[in-house]
Amino acid sequence: MGVDIDQNDGDWLLVHKVLSDGIVAKWNGAHPLQQVKGGSKILEVNGIRNDIPKMVSLCQSAEVLDLVVWPAPPEQLSTGVFTGGFCNCNRLCSIQDGLAVLPS
Repeated sequence: MGVDIDQNDGDWLLVHKVLSDGIVAKWNGAHPLQQVKGGSKILEVNGIRNDIPKMVSLCQSAEVLDLVVWPAPPEQLSTGVFTGGFCNCNRLCSIQDGLAVLPS
């Protein structure tokens, strides 16, 4: 998937860093206004929430990923330091073979 995550931050996967060679980086390149960045929270993976081991397993093995992502707080995006607050929830569409697939 191409992200460094924290599995112990809550009932989600906290993105620490997006790596340049993964499918999330490809998504970010194609969707500059909906980028997944450090501080973003992956809330759901292929319909699974609140089950961190299963969510991680799906990220590592599923051919198609349907992610629900909560964007990084604006404070963290501008300073790199989390100071609280959240912006609106964002939905990352399916990714197949390294390419984002938008719903029709």
